[in-house]
Amino acid sequence: MINDELYFEEDKTGKIYDSTIMRWLMLYIKPYWRTILLNFSLLLLLTGMNLTLPFIYKIGIDRYVSPTGKEVLKAKEIPLELPDKIIESSDKRQFTDLVSVKETIKGKMEDAGIVSKGDYYLIKKVEGISGIVERTKHWETDGFYVLESSAMAKLSIADRIQLRAGDLKGIKKLAFIYLILILLIFVFSYIQVYHIQWIGQRISYSIREDIVKKLTTLAYNFFQRNPVGRLVTRVSNDVAALSDFFSEVLVYLGSHVLTILGILGIMFYLSPLLFLVILAVIPILACITFIFRFKARTVYRDVRKKLAVINSNISESVSGISVIQSFVQEKRKEKEFSQINKDYYLSTFRMIKVFAVFRPMIDLIYSIGVALLIWFGGRGIISAVVSFGTFVVFISYLERLFNPIRQLSEYFNVMQSAMAAGERVYNILKNNEKIPDPIIPEYPELKGKIEFENVWFSYNGKDWILKDASFVINPGEKVGIVGYTGSGKTTIVKLLLRLYDIQKGSIKLDGTDIRNLNKHYLRKHSNCFAGGITFCRKPVKECESLEETG
Repeated sequence: MINDELYFEEDKTGKIYDSTIMRWLMLYIKPYWRTILLNFSLLLLLTGMNLTLPFIYKIGIDRYVSPTGKEVLKAKEIPLELPDKIIESSDKRQFTDLVSVKETIKGKMEDAGIVSKGDYYLIKKVEGISGIVERTKHWETDGFYVLESSAMAKLSIADRIQLRAGDLKGIKKLAFIYLILILLIFVFSYIQVYHIQWIGQRISYSIREDIVKKLTTLAYNFFQRNPVGRLVTRVSNDVAALSDFFSEVLVYLGSHVLTILGILGIMFYLSPLLFLVILAVIPILACITFIFRFKARTVYRDVRKKLAVINSNISESVSGISVIQSFVQEKRKEKEFSQINKDYYLSTFRMIKVFAVFRPMIDLIYSIGVALLIWFGGRGIISAVVSFGTFVVFISYLERLFNPIRQLSEYFNVMQSAMAAGERVYNILKNNEKIPDPIIPEYPELKGKIEFENVWFSYNGKDWILKDASFVINPGEKVGIVGYTGSGKTTIVKLLLRLYDIQKGSIKLDGTDIRNLNKHYLRKHSNCFAGGITFCRKPVKECESLEETG
């Protein structure tokens, strides 16, 4: 069974923000700072456009669909900040268009009896509509006809369309503006998503390149301490976690924060009453998001740990398949993997359950928010404190408010995963476990004379594999090294190639200590001195010739 302690690195939770890791990541981000800045500017523009779309609903409903006229009952008491344009009919009745007045002020005016509770349509006098107007109750002013909303409802559809041609023209303009915004959002989103993903993939490409370059230069004992599966996980899963951070969190995080602040600001401006209703559900949402973040962090970390164990087990089993089959260990390895696979399955299922609870809970809170808006918004419409357009736009903004909050909760986990993954990758890249090259290396012509002089070597510094070993192999000689597994046969060749450095004694080639030779030069000419060595794992009396190898 694989020991989970080997994978202790996967247990690291990771901070939301680690300054050391971020400074390191900035080295990869720096070459693309202009593109990132451009895309962040595009995100700000896209955020503004997306926040503008619902506002178009309000303008269309309140200015062009709903009746906007009110009869003025106390003209002298109209607040100074309100439009002072009051039109007077022939029978001295006064009307005004309150389309640009905030709902709260309209409600106060109605409560104070400054304007009537009834709604009126102010129709500009244009050619061809006088006959239609004459058939219903109306008032005539300079440049306008004033019709009660109930009288407008009694007209035919064709007559209403003709009377409200100006409003239809306004709606047509709004629809055109909406369409232009949608097209711009599509184009800018494509540009922004393409470049952000491109940057994320380029940075991931560079990090993978650096990891592999680093791994090819590290000392051999580093790979003995770190299973192959763990190193594969560093190059694949951990770099993928960093890629998610670059392509999802780095730029979008700021966009989502601005979206939330922008929506709350617009809501407060449009209707403080409905804004307070929304504020009632936000603490519940924040509480659930915090709980989800804690639960998701735990299960996500466990999933990554189990995935690293699976990767390592598969890698080691496949690379060592000849040994497994030679010793008939297939069933044992299958049983071992089955247990590891089951642990991974259970961890993944726990993560699925956390997400399966969280997302419906967010939808439930959203539905509660809509229900509260319907209740208080409906009362506000009846009492003229809230316009119908404001009510519609609040429901639209509520949906847009919940989406970034839901994303932010998941971004926390992506950031934690990226910081933990970045730390593990960073630890590999800063690792300097190397067999040192001499300051002034020698490059002699190698003929192949090998001398071991009182060589002592241990892999762990305690258990000596070679103890005071001394021998000489002259050029052209073919020597067989005989011994059981673990007696140090392969170690001798590894020491000759300087995959390890000895603790005591010296190894010489043609009289030159190999520690004074350049490593690459030494290994490149290994055929000059290692070609005549063969191994036999059988007892000495059974090794009749050097052709028997084991």
